[in-house]
Amino acid sequence: MNLSEAECGYVAGLIDGEGCIHIPQTGCTRLEVTNTYLPVLEWLRATFGGIVVRSRLGVGHLKTCYRWQIVGRSALDVLQMAHPFMRIKSPQARLALDFDAQRVPWRRGEDAKELRDGFRLAIHSLNS
Repeated sequence: MNLSEAECGYVAGLIDGEGCIHIPQTGCTRLEVTNTYLPVLEWLRATFGGIVVRSRLGVGHLKTCYRWQIVGRSALDVLQMAHPFMRIKSPQARLALDFDAQRVPWRRGEDAKELRDGFRLAIHSLNS
């Protein structure tokens, strides 16, 4: 992933304006960007991986809506790259990155659940 500073800022803007960062109960960080302009989401997929799915079929005056999704280490790599340029969702990105830094892969049970749920709820409250 060798992007210019302008491209990093562009990705950050997409996440800030059209994105969602969350940690589901599985504990695997998820990043999504939703948009009606499919080529930009295909560019994200080609650049970073992940998948693009149709999230809403256009009906009447509404356009068809698409969503780019990326999870796990790949999502964290995108957030690490975009975080310095983010303005709106910077706190959520920081929480996701901090969660990953504190997570121990072999940790299971209540300690792991409490750690995950604390970060998950913190991000959720910022997204609300």
